[in-house]
Amino acid sequence: QLNLHIAAKLMFGRNRGTASQTTRVLFSLLVLQSGAVLYLLQKTMPLTGSEPCPESLLQLPLPTPACPKCPAAEPAQAEVAPVATPATGFGLFKSEWHGINLWVYSVHAPRELQPLDLSWATQFTTDRIEVFQALLRRWTGPISAVIYTHDFEDDYLICKPMMDRVDFHFVAASQGLYPVNALRNAAIRNARTQYILTADVDFIPNVDCYEQAIEDLSKFAEHPKAAFVLPAFQLFSDKGGKDIPRTKEELLPMYNTGAINQVHPDAGRKIAHMHTDYPRWIAVTEEYDVKYSFPYEPYFICRKDVPMYDVRFMGYGNDKAVQGFEMNAAGWVFKVWPRGFVVHKDHARGTWLARSYQSFDSRTKIVMQAFFEDMKTKYPRSREYQPPPPGLHMIAGIRAKNCDFTCKLHGLSCQPQAASVINSCDAIEHKFVCLAGCRVVDGPELPAYDVNVDYCNIAKPDYSFDCMSSHPDTQRLCPCG
Repeated sequence: QLNLHIAAKLMFGRNRGTASQTTRVLFSLLVLQSGAVLYLLQKTMPLTGSEPCPESLLQLPLPTPACPKCPAAEPAQAEVAPVATPATGFGLFKSEWHGINLWVYSVHAPRELQPLDLSWATQFTTDRIEVFQALLRRWTGPISAVIYTHDFEDDYLICKPMMDRVDFHFVAASQGLYPVNALRNAAIRNARTQYILTADVDFIPNVDCYEQAIEDLSKFAEHPKAAFVLPAFQLFSDKGGKDIPRTKEELLPMYNTGAINQVHPDAGRKIAHMHTDYPRWIAVTEEYDVKYSFPYEPYFICRKDVPMYDVRFMGYGNDKAVQGFEMNAAGWVFKVWPRGFVVHKDHARGTWLARSYQSFDSRTKIVMQAFFEDMKTKYPRSREYQPPPPGLHMIAGIRAKNCDFTCKLHGLSCQPQAASVINSCDAIEHKFVCLAGCRVVDGPELPAYDVNVDYCNIAKPDYSFDCMSSHPDTQRLCPCG
């Protein structure tokens, strides 16, 4: 219809009698194309309604637009069992809200759950299936696994041999970035147990992890807003690390020789797990508390009502860390569980990562700033920000410039006597997005924001404020009046 409409416009527009030769050719091509399309439709799709539509032409429904103001509704109840063929699934995909709308088809394993039980919640694409099978050999408990599927029939058949053990939730793939946090939310919300262990599919637990966790669940229940951390390790083949240890007893000598250690130990990513305090975990038999600091992103066991992952984080980059930040802001605490651990299993680079990766600066940092602004509104600090007294202005300076320069730039002068008003985390975080947190350091140019590591730096209470000091890597917070 669209082709014929365009053709009519070409031939019978305002200049009806002056159609050019090019216009006439375009008209002929459009009419021929329309005829060909109608012929193919008639050959491939029964128009009389007397025959069923071929399975190959069945299509998944299009997702509805995201609804940011909609409540976090409970997910639709999954259809259990009646799955004769993969094609049956096309009619059973349901719209579920997990921060964005996802089209989900769930198949539940015929497993009896314990009164107080725990599910491993994870998400992946089927190019990770071998890693997932290694997880199955270690984890004997319930599993809530989200499959992001571009080819439902193939993915269903790949997963079918494991459906006696795993609750699979197939999510219809869309174009664009891999919606990793929405998929994590779907795995958590569709879990049929009160507790979940949230971890990526390429991390393998100790052999008795589920059994030991079940023994401790009643103790976990005494701390409803606590996440019990499983230290995450990786093997180092150059130091003899080849096989993933089965127990903590097997892990200890490997740790002592360097064959196994903290996951991601490189300088840029070490901070994500270092607060677990690996040497302490090696030595203890009792749980202990973690002092939270962004961007801590451990794997853990917790109640299912944990704050969800922020769905604005797609692909790769701080996607797990933001959940830890919100948990801390919402009053959750992190405790390290001494009995369980997970070890990273190497694998080929994921196809989804190749399709979706963008640089941190071009995507993630922009989203991070919006996330932190939202967190300030959602979880206001218990100690309220105190605005400066009348006549005093707190001004964020330019990188590498001193406060004398900054204040004069605004037609004001630097007021060193007011330094105590601005030398606080509340004050500096009111002006800067301190992604890594706020800390007390030494230096003449404080308080200031370190642009390289995203820290807000304040001084000790008895420091001497200097209007003329500057640092090439910081933006000063200046008292101007």
